Amino acid sequence: MFWGPFYTVAVWTVPDVQQFFLVVGAVLLVYSVSRSPSLQRIFTTELARYLGKISFSLYLVHMSILLWFGYSSIELWWWVCGSESLWQWCLGLGIAFLGQVIVVVCVADVFWRTVDAPSVKLAKWLEDKSKAES
Repeated sequence: MFWGPFYTVAVWTVPDVQQFFLVVGAVLLVYSVSRSPSLQRIFTTELARYLGKISFSLYLVHMSILLWFGYSSIELWWWVCGSESLWQWCLGLGIAFLGQVIVVVCVADVFWRTVDAPSVKLAKWLEDKSKAES
């Protein structure tokens, strides 16, 4: 039995331990999905494919939208719904979350269509031109 990594846990810092188990979990997840047809169906739906197409754009725009629109919308919906009870607080938070998801996906879609897809086409064109000349 191999216990080498666990003997050195005391030497590792907490982020290193977390990183180790995140890597192990990611490998197990990818292995499980690659072996299970029922799990593969989840990732081959139209919604999953669309989110995969705009994933880089989501990554690029989500934080700026959250900082610009997100926090103020939470405060707005808490003011509208009231925050006297936990129910009202959660309702305001949920409405703000749904609004933020809609705005982020719409902005990411526009960014993907206007910036990301044309830049990929340009890169492919440049690659084809450089292959033809060499």
